[in-house]
Amino acid sequence: MAEEPRIINTFQQRRQLEEALATLAATHAEAELVDQVRAIADRFSAELLVAAVQRNLGTTSSQVRGGIGHLCALLPPELIVPPLRAVVADRQHAPLQRTTAALILERYLGETVSPALMGDL
Repeated sequence: MAEEPRIINTFQQRRQLEEALATLAATHAEAELVDQVRAIADRFSAELLVAAVQRNLGTTSSQVRGGIGHLCALLPPELIVPPLRAVVADRQHAPLQRTTAALILERYLGETVSPALMGDL
């Protein structure tokens, strides 16, 4: 029974995080977007943020994708780079997810992505 409150808290945090990420779509300026991303990064654990990034790579909102990129730049590279590389390499993911992951790696994290991984996009 000790696990039940933790599971509920984690679910609530996940829901709150998803709502916070969704609000990024309503931002109108880069500075506003970055401020909201910093607030999100301060409020939630890195593990929750990495999972949320992975879930939201396929969003059609360019604002949210940009916010996710800024968020990734605030996370420890050892936590975020491997999952993003895995998405880029996995051809079962949608092209939008793979492209978003590759762009985040290159633009926000300064990582190189092999052209061989991107050749089929």
